[in-house]
Amino acid sequence: MTQEFKNQWGNLVEDSTHYAKLRIEQAKLKAGEQVAKSGGKLSGSLLLLTLFGVALFMFSLAAAIFIGEAIQNYSLGFLIVGGFYLMLALLAVIFKKELLERPAANVILRSIFDDEEA
Repeated sequence: MTQEFKNQWGNLVEDSTHYAKLRIEQAKLKAGEQVAKSGGKLSGSLLLLTLFGVALFMFSLAAAIFIGEAIQNYSLGFLIVGGFYLMLALLAVIFKKELLERPAANVILRSIFDDEEA
């Protein structure tokens, strides 16, 4: 009886060790999958942000020239457009928690914990 108990105990320890190793491997694979998904979403978002930034720059340049022609002073047109962006930056600083930090954190958390395929 004692020998049989030792064999069963040995099998239990061996099976438990194997199970723990499999769970660790599964956790690594799951983490790797989440990192890959998040990285893909991040790189796609950065590409879109870059393209949007270039388009915004071009529209801003066109608006500054348009305003400058309308008031017959190009420098003042660029100053007006620059002032507009300065006001936007000040509003972003004042309301950064509501406008920037919380939405960004929500997007990141949703990206990490979302189990559905996009």
